[in-house]
Amino acid sequence: MKIKYFLYLTPLLAILSLGIKKIIILLMIGGGYIITPEASSIVYHYCFGNGETLTLNSDYLKRSPVIVKNLDKMKVGESRRVTLNQEEDWRLSYALNGFTLEKHQTKAVIKQHIKFDKTDETFTYLNLYFTKIKISDNIVHEFDCKDFWVYSEFNY
Repeated sequence: MKIKYFLYLTPLLAILSLGIKKIIILLMIGGGYIITPEASSIVYHYCFGNGETLTLNSDYLKRSPVIVKNLDKMKVGESRRVTLNQEEDWRLSYALNGFTLEKHQTKAVIKQHIKFDKTDETFTYLNLYFTKIKISDNIVHEFDCKDFWVYSEFNY
């Protein structure tokens, strides 16, 4: 009987030994994969990547109300820095904020340098169904993070 409990407790103890912050980050990556795959990809790449440019899937980006609104106001050849409040587009805000949007003849290009804040001054609200949780952006630095560029393009 004792061996049975030991077999159940061993994985739990191994997980807990990572530390609560690392567990939160891994849960954000895993949970985000379903709800906000763009943000999940960015956090994963920041924590475990090698610093190379990440090409982000544009399926949602080309439908984002913030991106569509900005593209509608832009002229061909124009480039602008886009910032947003989370309430404008929660899904986009988890992934990108303070990105460069370029409008070309038939396509749009999005770029942002990803480097999470190391102080306790920048934070994100995780909008869960039952509540909002305020998370400091510096939590990701529990891992050996490398900053990188994220890039995406799509035809409009």
